[in-house]
Amino acid sequence: AETCLVITDHWAQLYYDMYWFLYTGIQENTCIERPNTELTILPNPISRYAKISLSLTTSDMVSLKLYNTAGQLVREVINEYTSAGNYNIDLSTEGLAQGTYFLVLETSDNKTSRSLVILR
Repeated sequence: AETCLVITDHWAQLYYDMYWFLYTGIQENTCIERPNTELTILPNPISRYAKISLSLTTSDMVSLKLYNTAGQLVREVINEYTSAGNYNIDLSTEGLAQGTYFLVLETSDNKTSRSLVILR
């Protein structure tokens, strides 16, 4: 499985997005970037609710999961076949402790993650 390093520095957040590449041809270092999937979280930091904006370029099986800093799955937000388009999803922090979490979006050809911070 691919990994993503996310560094959270108090109020500023730096993140490294994972992009998967498809290598083709016989030349070395020739690659084609697979289609991107957009994922944003507003507001961030969160107190009670956040709006997750998701944009898909093609219809696909979509998995959107929330992990804690120990890498444990704390919530499965979506796990279903979804048509291409733009979506807004409300995320409640009810039942979640204050701290940093990672939202991971996975489709058949793309994996993207974002960090989010819950403050009470």
